[in-house]
Amino acid sequence: TLEPDDDDSSTPIDSDGDGWTVEDGDCDDSDPAVHPGAADAPCDALDSDCDGVGSDPAAASIDGAEYPSFTEAMDAIADGQALEICPGTHTESIEVGEDRQLTITSYSGDREDTILDGEGVRQIVRIGLRSEVTVSRLTLRGGHGETFSEGYSCGGAIFTRARSTVIEECSLVENQAGDEPIWMGGA
Repeated sequence: TLEPDDDDSSTPIDSDGDGWTVEDGDCDDSDPAVHPGAADAPCDALDSDCDGVGSDPAAASIDGAEYPSFTEAMDAIADGQALEICPGTHTESIEVGEDRQLTITSYSGDREDTILDGEGVRQIVRIGLRSEVTVSRLTLRGGHGETFSEGYSCGGAIFTRARSTVIEECSLVENQAGDEPIWMGGA
């Protein structure tokens, strides 16, 4: 907002008193917690630091950066990092490629508020060869296995061909491997 001063020039106004004006880059001059340099909390869908990221609902976070989909997050994640799933119910599957080392966990640390739902029609998490993945503090619900080899169905909630897959403090609810014959169970 601009208001003329005594000499008829325009002076920027800091409406919320946070030390930042719209001209300085404040993207919400009605909220003192929103301005360049503010802390941008992951998974809140707010762009608190005015960098243009965080204004859409987020699916996941990596080191504080929000991503609107698991696919975009998986494209950005580096080995050794954690994919933190935002609270809510998510119906997008997670595809972990080959030779990856990462953790998939809930941002909140509460498996009850972070649900990955296969809707009874798809696998929820698929982990490629030679990967080392930890899946923790999530509810995996309604996963359905896919035909893998020789007509065998496998992996409703999690299908893994990884070197190491650790499942910690997860709830597995109403998952099924698929149609007969079955190689692996619903998990």
